[in-house]
Amino acid sequence: MNNCNYSPSIARISTPVDITKQAVGTGFIVENTCKGDKSILFLTNAHVVAPGKIHNVELAWCHGEKLPAHVVAICYQRDLALLKVDREVWEKTVQEYVSDSKEAALIMAAPSLPFGTVDMLQPIGTKVYCQGHPLGLADQQVSWGKTRGVYNMPNGEQRILIQAPINHGNSGGPVFVDAESPSVIGISTMKLSGQQVEGEGGIITLMEIQAVLPSLMQEVKSGSNVNASELMAIIGAMMSGHGVQIDNPQAAGYQHMAWLANNWEEFNTKWMEHAVGGTVSSQPRGFDAWMNRHVLTPERPNEFQYNGEKLLNMVIHMCHQDRYQHLAEYKSTVGGWREMRLAGEKHVVKLDLSQMMKTCKQTTKLLHPPIFGWENVQSVQTNDYKTYYGIKEQNVNGMIVNTVLPKSLYELNGGKEGDLVYAFRIDKVSENKLEHGDTIMLDKEGKFSPAGTALGCRISLTTALHHIPWFKEGDALKHRVTLNVYRKDGEKADVSFVVRCPASDELPKMRQIKPFNNESKPPAGVNIFGIPMTQCTLNAAIQMKLMEYADPKTHYKFKVICVGGTRVMPGATLTKLNDEDTSVFKDWNDFMEANKKFQALCKSESPPKYWTAEFERLGYKVKIINKIN
Repeated sequence: MNNCNYSPSIARISTPVDITKQAVGTGFIVENTCKGDKSILFLTNAHVVAPGKIHNVELAWCHGEKLPAHVVAICYQRDLALLKVDREVWEKTVQEYVSDSKEAALIMAAPSLPFGTVDMLQPIGTKVYCQGHPLGLADQQVSWGKTRGVYNMPNGEQRILIQAPINHGNSGGPVFVDAESPSVIGISTMKLSGQQVEGEGGIITLMEIQAVLPSLMQEVKSGSNVNASELMAIIGAMMSGHGVQIDNPQAAGYQHMAWLANNWEEFNTKWMEHAVGGTVSSQPRGFDAWMNRHVLTPERPNEFQYNGEKLLNMVIHMCHQDRYQHLAEYKSTVGGWREMRLAGEKHVVKLDLSQMMKTCKQTTKLLHPPIFGWENVQSVQTNDYKTYYGIKEQNVNGMIVNTVLPKSLYELNGGKEGDLVYAFRIDKVSENKLEHGDTIMLDKEGKFSPAGTALGCRISLTTALHHIPWFKEGDALKHRVTLNVYRKDGEKADVSFVVRCPASDELPKMRQIKPFNNESKPPAGVNIFGIPMTQCTLNAAIQMKLMEYADPKTHYKFKVICVGGTRVMPGATLTKLNDEDTSVFKDWNDFMEANKKFQALCKSESPPKYWTAEFERLGYKVKIINKIN
């Protein structure tokens, strides 16, 4: 292998979208010492892996060899995702491609890239460079530049801008501070382009990474691995009603059996619909009959036929990827399933399937990541909000905290959902000294101008808090934040807490992403106070890419979602209407009947003062308040 300018800790990430397209980006190693899990962990952008179900880590040092990777956890709010590659697969690839023993040893122990410190990054003037795979190139590229300010995202988040060329494919790659010992201070996440902007991009800052990464990592180390006996119990319980008993310990390699047990009804329906197992007398063969014929030894039903284990593993894996139609094509090939069983390796990826399955021990988890206890906020834009909160002062504005995480810093110190934060103060606390900071008022967009900057330079409160060093045991200096808040009807309160690393029980919660299976009629629509809404159906979920509605336990429940406009995130679910929980609505007619009653009430002699609605999506939450004239 020829020496080249590459880092073994940085890799190209590819996610096939369909037959002709794939999403590409960059990722880098954040841990290569997981002793128990024996995995190598890569950090990248959520938008790099979100489009597809299959993910690959492609390595510059082995000419683009694709190693199968599994998305452990994904955080859409911070645009971060954590992938893992099986160590055995990694080492096998090194042995195959790298002949130089010293280079092989270096790659085998490819280190996690070191993170910098908060004080290394300033919004303006910090020298940085980006490394990755722009335009999907196999070779790694480096681009240089400086930070030049803050970019306000449409969803309220902020990104640090850098004057360095960032292109498609750079996403998820590390951004280093230009120093003697380069350290990661951010992740490339977006490119800016237009008539007046070129050669610039936005990065996720170090503080945002550190706020989310512990929760991502925890999911790897605390994730449950299913052993052989448990797998056998799952399969046995599932198939007991079908007259099949499976207790062969060879099934230890079946990492998709937990998925099969949890999705048995959907799996069985699609299996029969596509006649995956073939037909008998023009009728689809059931899964149990197919397995008895092509996987198990008829004379000894507790043993597998030759390559029967590999065939079953491959079939379940493809069903997990929703490739039933592809599987159904095999039944008509010459020799059919028997031929596939006898030459199963030809139908699998280059690396052995059993190795690939080791990367799929866990279901991808969706991470909701509040930093200090709130998942999302909204700015106070109209006088209706001020009237609702009983604010009489003209110069009081701010932001509303819509969602508060249980046991978070904000809740533990008296913060409540619905608080309107209008001012804050940051104090420095040491053993013998207390240094009070200035009280800073927020504007109507929930932002402020930092001291010493031009009036046009405004940042959000959340961004300011992100850049405060977290207190750890043994530190001499603490940073205490005091938030001044309004509550309904003019009540005032202070929420004060020390910015610190969250305890294990304060980390954000996770939930599983599962297939969405709800065929419904085309939805009806309605416009209420300028907000277009419709019933959530499978068609709406597909069109709007609503992955969060993919839970089979709730997909059948009636939901109303926003489909456009500027006041509410498209796809957000209506959770409350005029302080009434929408779970009481059985269907669209029930929902519309409630609206008619409220409209009639508004025209009565004693109309209500306000119309209110609350929406949620992926941790996002917003409350709409309209005064009724």
